[in-house]
Amino acid sequence: IAYAIVLFFYDWRMTLIVLLFPPIAYVLAEKMKVIVTKANAAAKATAGHVNEMTMDRIGNAVTYRAAGEEENRDRIYEKNLGEFERRQIRANIWENTMQPLYAVIAMAGTFFIIWLGARNVTGSGWRTWDIAAFSTYLSCFLKLATKSSHAAKLFNSIQKAQVSWKRIQPYMQLVPEETEPTIPKPNRLAVRNVSFPADAPVLNQVSFSARPGDIIGITGGVASGKSMLGKLFLHEDAYRSSIQFGGEKSPFRGLGGCLPGSRSGTVLGYHP
Repeated sequence: IAYAIVLFFYDWRMTLIVLLFPPIAYVLAEKMKVIVTKANAAAKATAGHVNEMTMDRIGNAVTYRAAGEEENRDRIYEKNLGEFERRQIRANIWENTMQPLYAVIAMAGTFFIIWLGARNVTGSGWRTWDIAAFSTYLSCFLKLATKSSHAAKLFNSIQKAQVSWKRIQPYMQLVPEETEPTIPKPNRLAVRNVSFPADAPVLNQVSFSARPGDIIGITGGVASGKSMLGKLFLHEDAYRSSIQFGGEKSPFRGLGGCLPGSRSGTVLGYHP
């Protein structure tokens, strides 16, 4: 505001012309809202997926090696890492290349200052200036335009922050008091042609059944999948085919729904 007052004092007509450009930078920043937001949201979502895959790769490294899936998991990890890099670069380009553009637009009035200001110095313009007045007016405008371009960039920074805010907002809700879990009555368990995990099975086409009172022993060598079978009932990952308890589909329902290509029954999601 102080810079604008000085500019109006020196030449109000010229000031009305040169101050048309900073608002254009603001409008452009607002129009870029959708693109900047989408690019940053995609980058953050991919970063979260890569973090999950990194923890999975570390925690199940021995199992994947024993099952001969290590190279396959490495290829999947590298593919997702490459996608993360591409989306991160795209987000950084949209964020960082806009600042010079905002500055150029905000300072476009400099051309009018040079043209009209020169007329004022030569005595053929709206006001009569000396070189000192011309220099002062130009310096004040450059200061004002620089701050205006920074404000335009701030709009995009706020939009980027809103992406993070929307991602963490669901985790900031009050946690309801825990209630005692309902323990189902003993009943018949039927596992039919289950492959687990669904995306890269370690257990393939596993089928067995058990009735109340049965004792079943699981034997096998190191990293043969014994612990993986236990994780199947903890729904730590998705599986294919069906698990039934008491003739009903598995009560352990996750978030994912049925996976493409699954045969039938319930498909568990990730951490309900």
